[in-house]
Amino acid sequence: MQHISPPWRLPPEWTPQSGVMLAWPHAHSDWSHFLAVAERVYEDIARAVCAHEKLLVVCYDAAHRDHIARRLLHQVPAGNLQLVIVPSNDTWVRDYGPITVLATDGEPQLLNFRFNAWGNKFRFTLDDAVNRHLDGQRIFSAAMQDIELVLEGGSIDTNGIGDLLTTTTCLLSKQRNPHLDQRQITEQLQHLLGIPNILWLTQGHVEGDDTDAHIDTL
Repeated sequence: MQHISPPWRLPPEWTPQSGVMLAWPHAHSDWSHFLAVAERVYEDIARAVCAHEKLLVVCYDAAHRDHIARRLLHQVPAGNLQLVIVPSNDTWVRDYGPITVLATDGEPQLLNFRFNAWGNKFRFTLDDAVNRHLDGQRIFSAAMQDIELVLEGGSIDTNGIGDLLTTTTCLLSKQRNPHLDQRQITEQLQHLLGIPNILWLTQGHVEGDDTDAHIDTL
């Protein structure tokens, strides 16, 4: 079956952007035993981002939102900071956040892929629902489309001129999309991301890596 590519493409990471999305560490996340240290790092990130563009922070609940607001008070420009309540399991929003693609006229479109915590390794139901909750609160100005494929943002990388890099150990994991083989996943990536050339790395194990060799880790 021939797939017609959508009228958009996945941009490279150095494409100019208008904002960054973070999920702030909380007591229910993996950072619970190192929360004070993690939050200081996130404060540094927030200051760096807000100095140049907008920052959207996902907060676990109202108390968490108020806590973050107090920490960032007088540290970042208020006009560049938006705090929104959506419960999450953890902070790895690079992997479960929406993936932005650009239409031919430059307008963004958000793709909401499924997330299952790198092959059902951890709790993930809250993380998998974050994007839909944000869209329901009309946080995004761009339209969002739900995609049934399990895919993490850190598992793919593109040069912006037609090539995408990924790994077989990650995307071909039977804990992610067991009903799809390499050819089928290749076709879906080509179709969904507007990228004709999918390059598969077959080696690259990193000790202690829960992602099954994400390309951003390698």
